[in-house]
Amino acid sequence: MKMAADKAKELAVKIHAALKAKHGEISKMDLEKGKSSDVNCKYSPKEALADIEGCLIKLSEKSGIEEVKWAPETKGDDKMMMGGEMMDMMMMEGEKMDDMMMEGGEDMMMMEGMAAAADAGAAAMAFFDEEKFGSSEGPELLPKLLLECLVLYPYVGDLVRS
Repeated sequence: MKMAADKAKELAVKIHAALKAKHGEISKMDLEKGKSSDVNCKYSPKEALADIEGCLIKLSEKSGIEEVKWAPETKGDDKMMMGGEMMDMMMMEGEKMDDMMMEGGEDMMMMEGMAAAADAGAAAMAFFDEEKFGSSEGPELLPKLLLECLVLYPYVGDLVRS
């Protein structure tokens, strides 16, 4: 699955531009009020945006092509909870969860949604074993990197198939 470096660069630049355009389009949507069917009748705007950003980051980090370097913009209140913050919330003690349910349950429902999203990500990672798949770094392995992105980021996979 190797590709000539010049052809890989040409393809990566086109893919990068298309993903950035889609990122800009979805970024304009209301991420907080978006329903799970607002994007392609299947994804919430947050899910679609997270998949695009994940793909852009992976393409930037692994392709070895300078023209596709990308880093997400961070906005104060719009930051999604990542890593430790998410784990801290998921590991709250039973008392705190009970208190949250007593206060109307909205926070609890949000936590359950985040836990479901984490489970879905874990399922994708369980399906895709990066060690067995092998390295996908460098421009000559761009086809392998793109396949990896299609598996790990379902919205991007759906974009390619449509």
